Amino acid sequence: MQKKQSNRTRLNNVPDPDLAEEEESLLLELIGYSHRGVDLTLNGHRRTPLQIAHTVVHDCEDGASYMRDYSTGPGGNVRKINFTKVRKL
Repeated sequence: MQKKQSNRTRLNNVPDPDLAEEEESLLLELIGYSHRGVDLTLNGHRRTPLQIAHTVVHDCEDGASYMRDYSTGPGGNVRKINFTKVRKL
């Protein structure tokens, strides 16, 4: 069975440059959180900023959606962000 070609891929299987930009943008955001001591998880499992950015962007390319859950500490500071894959109804 051949995998359905993504809407985000141009002719001749050349990756869409916007996809790389989206992944880089998310990666930089997550690195910033990580440097501030925020725990980052993907579906409840601790992951690196690179692992999360890659998984989220490529899964969304294939039609998945992710929800961010922010947990805060005293004073309202973000302590943890969990990316949860959600299913379409």
